[in-house]
Amino acid sequence: VNRSSSYWTRAIIRQGMVSLLCIGFMELFDFHLKIPSLALFLSLQMALLFHAGFSRKAPSRVSPARGLSVKSSAFKWALSFACLAGSAVLLFYSVNEFRSYRSSQAEEDRVFRLEEAIRLNPSNADSWYHLAAAYEHAFKSESRMNQNALVLKQNAIEALRQATVLCPAHAFYWYSLGVLEYSYGYRKSGIAALEKSVSWAPARLKYSLYLLSVFLRESEISTESGLKREFSKKARALYERLQKLDEAPRPVHYHRWMDPKDYARLERWIPQWLNS
Repeated sequence: VNRSSSYWTRAIIRQGMVSLLCIGFMELFDFHLKIPSLALFLSLQMALLFHAGFSRKAPSRVSPARGLSVKSSAFKWALSFACLAGSAVLLFYSVNEFRSYRSSQAEEDRVFRLEEAIRLNPSNADSWYHLAAAYEHAFKSESRMNQNALVLKQNAIEALRQATVLCPAHAFYWYSLGVLEYSYGYRKSGIAALEKSVSWAPARLKYSLYLLSVFLRESEISTESGLKREFSKKARALYERLQKLDEAPRPVHYHRWMDPKDYARLERWIPQWLNS
């Protein structure tokens, strides 16, 4: 490099050496470090170009006109800024990609560890609950139409069902199972699980208000008139029971644990229940 008399030739040689270094770094590691390698390559190349363009050692045989010199300087600054901004965007994307990969790997490891713990002690209901939570988290990161996502969804439900079998008096397990089943389209079994959670913990406003939301929703979306009346009666009975509690739910509780649409349905039903 130092034997070359041309400044720009030396700059090009340096950039070629940096290119070979970055390409070697990229090929040496796995796929998820290739994007950071490209970001490093682009940053170093732009740094060399920036240095070459503004270095005092750069030859200038012909003195350019003042206007041309200003335009050239502005172009160099604009190009440098654009390249640095592109490097920052690429680096940000590569970091997010790598973090996503590490997160997915950690989730897979967590599922594996929980499955191994259950294999060693299958009677631990808490392990089954945490396994269901891990399956649900993995399901949310998958495409909803993916076959693997459907398997994860079913595995999460089965794990929670096993937790309720091992600990049938644990209201939280029944509530979690009911929310999961109902949200995944298993409405009948989901409502049954939610009713069991309320029966085991009648003072937990969160469970009761979620079940009240489901009753109100089903009374509106059910196609059979008999089911509409049944869910309407259940909603009224649950609402009246909640009003008799020592700590009856306040508006803040309704807004916290009920969907706004379901709360609007409740406000329409309350006058009818009070007048009947």
